[in-house]
Amino acid sequence: ARQWDVMEDARVMSDPLVYEENTWGIDDRATVDHLLAWIDTLPPGDRFGSLLIPITAHWPYWIPSDVDPPLPPISSKNEFLNAVSFLDIVFERMMTGLEERGLADNTAVIYLADHGETVGESPRASAGRRLAYQPSLHVPLVILAPGMWPQGSKSDRLSSHVDLLPTV
Repeated sequence: ARQWDVMEDARVMSDPLVYEENTWGIDDRATVDHLLAWIDTLPPGDRFGSLLIPITAHWPYWIPSDVDPPLPPISSKNEFLNAVSFLDIVFERMMTGLEERGLADNTAVIYLADHGETVGESPRASAGRRLAYQPSLHVPLVILAPGMWPQGSKSDRLSSHVDLLPTV
């Protein structure tokens, strides 16, 4: 069985003097900054794999106070969309870090979620993630792999996460 060479959580990654903390975890920028610092410790040209699990788009949809929300936080739906918008900032931070290290052109980045979101949906007999309701089935999957497909390619094909890791 394969194991992780390094496994770290919020207790290791976050510095309360730099990043705000919340009840669910840490500022996802801390996770990206920690990843980039780890990449900097690798020998040049070393291959690596990493798994980041952002927490921001999970209830209570917390974003740091230094980030202006694009929508007024007047509903759970808006708070969720603000959290997703913050994750765009976090993703850009990671991609910029890869570019600054000369890794953006030869690093595959796979962005996905573990489930869709049912915020603002009609009440159901069971929580949306337990049954196959449409909002739970529409899950983000983005693969950035320079040279694998023509730049800007998009597909509306159905996909599954089941064989994603072995395929990669």
